[in-house]
This record gives sequence, structure tokens and C-alpha cells, in this order.
Amino acid sequence: MVGRNSGMCDGPEGVIFSLRDGDVWASRSSNHLPLILGPHDEVVEAMHDFIRQAEFAQRLLNKADRNARATD
Repeated sequence: MVGRNSGMCDGPEGVIFSLRDGDVWASRSSNHLPLILGPHDEVVEAMHDFIRQAEFAQRLLNKADRNARATD
């Protein structure tokens, strides 16, 4: 098993992603029971999609914030 801390959280509650037999697993560092996320290719695409959605949402929030400041 290959594991990598996601870096999302520096504390003891970080998420650890692992690859085993072509499947991606996730676990919290405080919990020893990993959860299977699915086949590597599907998980990678889902993570990319999640990141694209998060970036789009951030752009919308930034635009709304700029518009709100412009009307103040």
C-alpha cells in the first residue's frame, strides 16, 4: 500500500489516500479503518472534477464579492 497525506489538514485529522491493487482508499489518520473510494482512474477523474467545481465556485464568490464592493 502506498499512502500520502493530502495536506488538507496538518493536525491529527488529516486524510490519507492509499493505492492498493488498483483501488484508491481513504482514511483519517485518527481512524484505522480505510474506506475504498473506487478504481484509480475513476477516483482521479472524480477528484479532478471536484477541484474544477471548487475553483468555479471560488471564482463566482470572488466575482460576487467584487460586485458587492463596487456597489458600496
